Amino acid sequence: DQREVKRQRIQRYEIMWEREESLQEEIDAAWVAAGPKPCLGTVSKALKSVMSSLQQWSREKFGSVQKELEQLRQKLEELQNSGGQSDLAEIKVTMDRMK
Repeated sequence: DQREVKRQRIQRYEIMWEREESLQEEIDAAWVAAGPKPCLGTVSKALKSVMSSLQQWSREKFGSVQKELEQLRQKLEELQNSGGQSDLAEIKVTMDRMK
């Protein structure tokens, strides 16, 4: 008898979210939507709900940051390997997007 263990994905707060002006509004709306919090159990559920809402908001707002960074790294490597002087401006633009 094999049991499948359901792994819960760890949800983390992302510092990059703080660059977005609408972060506080998202947190406030998710907190209110979680309803009354009369005891510690409901506070815990509300916090999980807020984090889930933020994760969804992040996917919509930022997309896949890891994927985009990987694409930018590949582009940067190609530009650096081409060695052309005209690529210097493109290299700078690409590096700036990675910040």
